[in-house]
Amino acid sequence: MSFGNVIYPENLFFQGGLITVVNGSATVTGSVNALNGTATIFTSAALEGDTLAIGSTRHYIKDIVSDTEVLLTEPWSGPSATNSAYTGARQPWHLNDRALAYKFAKFLEGDASASATAVQARDEALAARGDSITARDLAQAWASRPVGQDVTTAGTRSAFHWASTASGHATAAAASAVSAAGAVSTGITDINAIKAAAVSETNAIKADAVSQTSAQRQLAADWAEKAVDTDVTTAGTRSAKHHATKAGESAGAAAADKATVAADKAIVVAAKDTAVDKASLAQEWAEKPYGIAITGTVDGRSAKHYAVNSANSAAAAAAIVFAGTNLIDYGMITDIPTDFADYGTIP
Repeated sequence: MSFGNVIYPENLFFQGGLITVVNGSATVTGSVNALNGTATIFTSAALEGDTLAIGSTRHYIKDIVSDTEVLLTEPWSGPSATNSAYTGARQPWHLNDRALAYKFAKFLEGDASASATAVQARDEALAARGDSITARDLAQAWASRPVGQDVTTAGTRSAFHWASTASGHATAAAASAVSAAGAVSTGITDINAIKAAAVSETNAIKADAVSQTSAQRQLAADWAEKAVDTDVTTAGTRSAKHHATKAGESAGAAAADKATVAADKAIVVAAKDTAVDKASLAQEWAEKPYGIAITGTVDGRSAKHYAVNSANSAAAAAAIVFAGTNLIDYGMITDIPTDFADYGTIP
């Protein structure tokens, strides 16, 4: 505080004694400093709105209970400390109060008849203090008013409210990322199941087609390449091409789900790569060219490979049936084969 060009440091800060604080508690307890014999005298040294600080942690005084106890506006956020040195600082509005009070006292000393002016000065000092406290309380409300409560007008919210809301959004985003990763894992499992079903069904078609007539040859072809979503025989029966196509669509959907959270969760990116690899392998099981092994296997062959074999076997069967209804010359007179031996080994 200053009067004219003179500044009195004792009016800016207050100390004396030691204090004990506990993290999470708003109560501050004073004690005697054994080194210099001073004790806390909060009732005469401090005012509501002043601050207490230990190191870099500083809090406002809400209520002065006694010379050895004060309550803070919020729980102590720093580490707990027992019988620790501290710094008490007065707020600017308190310095103004003291300045006006000092001037008021000096005025009365110089002119005892100026009581009306003195009363006005006192009232101005009290009004200034009230305005300052109001401003302080509003600033505190903007900073720490609980979540969902208005600060001034309806819908105005504190920094604490928005920080809590942001934290909630972050938690929800993390949960969504975990859920997406689970969806990708499920998609990979579905792709493997579809692939296994397609391979199993194609092998069955191959075995049946070897012994079927020419009428069944077309059925074998249908089981391999009938258009997507088209019945092969009875309602709901589908071709190897249908299942392979659906496997590819499932892989694409799984990859799209992963892409939405790839920027937030590295594990989802890894899962996406795995799903893409599995989708490519599923496609190989369905459409790898005839005679070429599936990646990672020695003799694994695609549905398309076995469909070609089925068609060849059916053609051979048809030729034998044809030969059975015509002249049999055992392959010596005409070019029409008479036995499987004329075709070599059937794949």
